[in-house]
Amino acid sequence: RGTPYNASQRRVYLPTNMLMERNLSSQNVIRDGHENEDLREVFEIIAHRAEEHLNSARLRKKYIKRDGAKVLLPALVADSYLDALSKVKCNVFDPKLTVRNSM
Repeated sequence: RGTPYNASQRRVYLPTNMLMERNLSSQNVIRDGHENEDLREVFEIIAHRAEEHLNSARLRKKYIKRDGAKVLLPALVADSYLDALSKVKCNVFDPKLTVRNSM
C-alpha cells in the first residue's frame, strides 16, 4: 500500500527475488512503476498471497476467544484494500487507491 510514497522517496520494500525473477530492479519501481506490466504481476502475486493469509485467518477465527478476535480487525481494512486493488488491475500507483475509506 505504501509503495507509491516509498518510491517517491526512492525506497523500495518489495521482495527482491520477485523483482529479479522478472528482470526488474528497484530503479524500475522508482522510475516507471506506474506503467510497468511486470511490476503489476509482482503486485498481483503479493495480493494473492495476502488473500490466502486472510482466508487462513478467517478459518482459524473460530478457535480464537471472543475478546481475542479484536486482532482480526485490521483484516477488514486489508480486505477492502485488496478489493480496490483488484478493481484497478493491481496498479498500486492508481490514484483511486489513495481515496480515504470511511471505515
